[in-house]
Amino acid sequence: MKSHAMRWGFVACLLLGTSMLADTREPGAGQAPLELDALAKEFRAARRDSSQNADFTPARVEQQRTALNTFRSRLDAMPRTEWAVADQVDWYLLLTEMNQADFEMRVLQPWARDPGFYVSQLVGGLGQTDKLTAEQAARLTKRLERAPALLEQARTNLTDATSWHAEVTLHDIETPQDPTRVQPRYRGPVTALRVLEKNATSYPELARAAKTAADAVVEYGKWMRTNLTKMAPKGNIGLDNYNWYLRNVHLSEYDTTQALTLAQRDYERTIANLAFHENMNRNVPPLERATTADEYYRRDRDGEQRARRWLDEDNILTLQTKDVPEYFWPGVRWQEHLDWWTETLFREPLVDKVHAGVPGHQYDSLIASRHPRPIRAGYTATRMWGEGWGFYLEELGLQTRLLADRPRSKEIFDLWQAYRYHRVLFEIKAAAGEMGPKDIVGYQIKMMPLMHADDSTAWMEAGIAIRRPQQIQYVLGKYQLEGLVARARLRLGEKFNLREFHDRLFKAGPIPVALSEWETTGNDQLLKKLKVGAPAAAPAAPTAKKPTN
Repeated sequence: MKSHAMRWGFVACLLLGTSMLADTREPGAGQAPLELDALAKEFRAARRDSSQNADFTPARVEQQRTALNTFRSRLDAMPRTEWAVADQVDWYLLLTEMNQADFEMRVLQPWARDPGFYVSQLVGGLGQTDKLTAEQAARLTKRLERAPALLEQARTNLTDATSWHAEVTLHDIETPQDPTRVQPRYRGPVTALRVLEKNATSYPELARAAKTAADAVVEYGKWMRTNLTKMAPKGNIGLDNYNWYLRNVHLSEYDTTQALTLAQRDYERTIANLAFHENMNRNVPPLERATTADEYYRRDRDGEQRARRWLDEDNILTLQTKDVPEYFWPGVRWQEHLDWWTETLFREPLVDKVHAGVPGHQYDSLIASRHPRPIRAGYTATRMWGEGWGFYLEELGLQTRLLADRPRSKEIFDLWQAYRYHRVLFEIKAAAGEMGPKDIVGYQIKMMPLMHADDSTAWMEAGIAIRRPQQIQYVLGKYQLEGLVARARLRLGEKFNLREFHDRLFKAGPIPVALSEWETTGNDQLLKKLKVGAPAAAPAAPTAKKPTN
């Protein structure tokens, strides 16, 4: 990889070469032109339809590609330069959504490359199934009844299947699991379907559909195992494609070379901070894990209330609505068996309340869904702002008074930061073809304290890195928000107010920093530098022998 020694000069220019405008613009005001909102509504409906019709044959995919090109032509033809900045921001948001669709069709191509894609169509998002309503049961039955035909279709469509994709899928299918010892989101497809069959005693049609689907997945795994040697030896997307994705979907000013250097440095810094805090706390009793569900949920509830008090006490954020629920249940539920997440959260759930509760994901998602501009309310192309915001809040907790009387909690925050940074390292190396699934699993066990050798977390992360690189959003999103804070502080001097800064961010909505900065300050320097545009030519995909039926 070529050197980027000039990167720091570039960062300095961004910090100091910004507009000296005061932050007087009202973000997110008004409505976009009707034709733009109409196009967004039509495009999103087409995307939903394509994901729900269970037809991933080459002919159908080609139809979708043609439709995408038509949508893009219509977007390009709009006279956006004549619009207000807020309207142009919405135009760019829709452009990134179309670029996301292009990336899926041109690079990821999961219907042709990833055997796990078809399994996810059946069990993706299954989660808890012990308290289903009749409506939920009916929807699940309809979804699962298509399992045999869908998995038969997969055998034909997977013309470019790769061994890396098959390896993580086979691990999910073949690994025996005790469902009481695995978080629902980590259950393999067969385990999840067997649990559903057991839980569906009140819905016999669903129970039969779940059993049939589980049996079909097992047979599908046998087909994969038989054809594994005929698949392409790797499954990486390549760094050119990854860099295009970062620039044109996430609107990131950082490329993979810069991200690798920065994340490595911050990983080492964070592990060093962990050592410093452990030394500082050597005479402080360690944080003990919660030993019962009641104790864990009590700590979790206390953590959420503490996080909300922190928003006022440290001048962090003004909640924009009065109807925020008093308590959000944690994403990680109580279980007897420990994985990396429960090892940390059963000691100190506050870190996740900051990241994923209030003021984190639960709050930012609620506010985003109510944004007066429809394009922003339904925006899903990138989570770099949302995940970056959650990670940024973790850093903010360490740098302010949130943990002033909880010295041992700083160690858990350190571990979570190190976890975010180390994922960037193996995700980029996977994209470059330097690390496969087993390499990624071994790397995590080596690099992360509290990661067990049999930890389901490690294989889950390997699957994400191989299938759809996305964990980099946490780190680059945090970097972007920190850069935005730095530029605002330099521009406004002692008049800078952190609460007012965050409040303005939320008025603009959870949109890429390059766009929110343009809208709120008039500074479009970063957006111009990105030169977001049409897709570059895709590198040749690795060749593979066609699996046999």
